[in-house]
Amino acid sequence: MGATPYSSPCWSSLINLLDHNLSVEVMCFAAFISGFLVAIIQLSAQVYVSEIAAPSIRGGLSGLLKVAGHTGVLVAFSAGAFLDWRQLAGLISLAPVTMCIVLWKVPESPG
Repeated sequence: MGATPYSSPCWSSLINLLDHNLSVEVMCFAAFISGFLVAIIQLSAQVYVSEIAAPSIRGGLSGLLKVAGHTGVLVAFSAGAFLDWRQLAGLISLAPVTMCIVLWKVPESPG
């Protein structure tokens, strides 16, 4: 699990914790890095699912990853209509923090 500290959820959580002291330029740079790392994480997740899933459910699980991602975006945009940006950042930080904790229990890839 050496890559966990570099994963986008952990990076995003750190940025959310430091949001009071960051300039616009740093926030834009962090958003760029976060987006880049999300792409890496999504690719890694797809490969991991394809390696550990039984062939009969592999396609469904791969599709579920996309549905979960889009559901998260929908929840974030919906909550953004009712919360200010700091509250929204705190709410959105719950999922990445949970993921960082749970990732330590995920078995290694067989490949």
